[in-house]
Amino acid sequence: TLVLFVEQDLTSGVIDNITLKREFPGFTKQTVSFSENVKGWTSFKSFTPEQGVSLSSQYFTTNLGGLWQHDDENQPRNTFYNNYENSTVTAILNQSPSSVKIFNTLNYEGSQSKVEQYITTTIDTYDYNNLETYNENEKLGWSAEYIKTDKQEGSVKEFIEKEGKWYNYIKGSSTGVKTSDLSFQGLGVAKIVVP
Repeated sequence: TLVLFVEQDLTSGVIDNITLKREFPGFTKQTVSFSENVKGWTSFKSFTPEQGVSLSSQYFTTNLGGLWQHDDENQPRNTFYNNYENSTVTAILNQSPSSVKIFNTLNYEGSQSKVEQYITTTIDTYDYNNLETYNENEKLGWSAEYIKTDKQEGSVKEFIEKEGKWYNYIKGSSTGVKTSDLSFQGLGVAKIVVP
């Protein structure tokens, strides 16, 4: 129901071309992708287009009257409408929700991993380093700076390539460590034991 109130008793006139528009206060626009293969919504996008169309295997969107081509090799990655956004991936692994999952490694198939150059540390006049065949030089690439479950936190700072796949062990966070959750292997000497 549309009700118009007037402030004076003897008001006359004509109202024409009324447009009713529903407002959603506090609503944030977001682009969501639908996949026909899985028959569901698969990912959120960091851009909000006005329109979008696929033409000759190319994807185009418009924003503020300008045309933007996606997946263009001449444009920087993660940049939409000249605005850069970080990428994130959220994995949902819940095949058995009542059992606690134990994740030992993380791997992916793709392009170059981030590689940090080896470092040398001196302890008691002895030099130690983490030099391997893959980390003689620093390289830019993929990394997993932060991994979090409801039980623990960790990271994979760099991946090692083996037969076209990249993998490495997940290293736990140094805060809130429970020794009962850890497994130890190899030889070593304890420097400090904290009660």
